[in-house]
Amino acid sequence: MSKPIITKTEFAQPIIAAPAMAKPLPNTKKHLPTSNSKHLVDLKHHFRQWTVWLSIMIGILIGLDAATFTFNWPVDQNLRLLFNLTVEQSLANWLSCVITLAVALVAFFNYKVQAQPIWFFVAWFFFFAATDDATALHERLGDFLKSQVDNSDFDYIVIAFPSYSWQLFIAPLFVLAGLMIIRQLKTILNQHEMILLLVGFMFLGTALAFDFVEGLFLKLFTASIAGHLLLSAEEVLEMSGMLVVFLCFGKHLSRTMPLSITTDRKL
Repeated sequence: MSKPIITKTEFAQPIIAAPAMAKPLPNTKKHLPTSNSKHLVDLKHHFRQWTVWLSIMIGILIGLDAATFTFNWPVDQNLRLLFNLTVEQSLANWLSCVITLAVALVAFFNYKVQAQPIWFFVAWFFFFAATDDATALHERLGDFLKSQVDNSDFDYIVIAFPSYSWQLFIAPLFVLAGLMIIRQLKTILNQHEMILLLVGFMFLGTALAFDFVEGLFLKLFTASIAGHLLLSAEEVLEMSGMLVVFLCFGKHLSRTMPLSITTDRKL
């Protein structure tokens, strides 16, 4: 009787693969997915804050001027000139230049956002006003023009004019520019912004009228406390008017250009 033939495959054991070594998981703390998130910056809120801080600075300067000149606060003469609202190279003159330059910058940003030519003109107008405030350009230019007219066929006009010569030559240009700005911006600004613009220009116009009265009674104003108070009121009106215009242009910019900032937020 023959024996069954057993092949090698019947004795072969199944081959079991050795378990593979598990790969280390990536450090998820260092590779967290990110997504971009945006949030709006409330420009109107920031312009209101800047207006409040600048108003506080104006109030401080008014207090320092009143303490040194009205209540005779005993300080050094150099400090008295520094706190004086009515002289050049004082803290008030510096702050007035800063506010006027800020108005010019906001007007320029409005031009960049809307590309309307009137904003370009407004930016340059207030930039010139800031330069003029820092250098007393209108007074010096007025004196120069007066010297050119003297001993000419038109010198009787200068002689008859009762106030500063710059108001005869330069002030009309400021008035015409202001009227043109109001006329052009009334179709761009909303009602609330237009009211702010008119209030600001009303303050500036009143300061211009005070300067005219100062030229009429120059000796009286330079020799009395009442005159000093009136001149101080002129400077405060000028700074306040510029500050209201700054708020007006800032409100318009925040309405037409809602600024958004993109940040990376981890999931």
